[in-house]
Amino acid sequence: MTVSPADVIDWGAVRISVDPYGRLTLVRPDGQTHGGLVPVRAFPTTDPGRWISFTDSQGREMLLLESLEQLSPDNRLLVQQELARREFQPRISRVFEARPGSSQTDWRVQTDRGEVGFATTTEENVRAQGEHGVLLTDTLGIRYLIPDRRELDPESQKILRRFL
Repeated sequence: MTVSPADVIDWGAVRISVDPYGRLTLVRPDGQTHGGLVPVRAFPTTDPGRWISFTDSQGREMLLLESLEQLSPDNRLLVQQELARREFQPRISRVFEARPGSSQTDWRVQTDRGEVGFATTTEENVRAQGEHGVLLTDTLGIRYLIPDRRELDPESQKILRRFL
């Protein structure tokens, strides 16, 4: 793909702010405004400071930032805070119960942030993450991570196997 000069953004001259609804607004040096942006880390996730995609509310990519270092310190802080808020991901260390119902499964688990209960609605909300990890996404969109299911106690592993 050929990049034209119109596609190149001087990220150092960009202004980023948070609107009254808590959404990011980005104003380009030419005055073009993009509101309601959501920063999302692109792959590889092993380099979290690079390749940040700014998407609209429908998930369409609007802008792509190669490195957080291209932003001014204030803008970088705003983007990092939004990424941290979006990527809130408690780690599950024990599964006490998972009760399937007609429309959802109710979970009670121990996380690195304490004991919590949540619900998942579909089978896709419990999926393998890598070779031994598991990612559960609740009805509110909060993602819970089990980095390595082999490290769970035997009862937790037994409960989890029903869903994988």
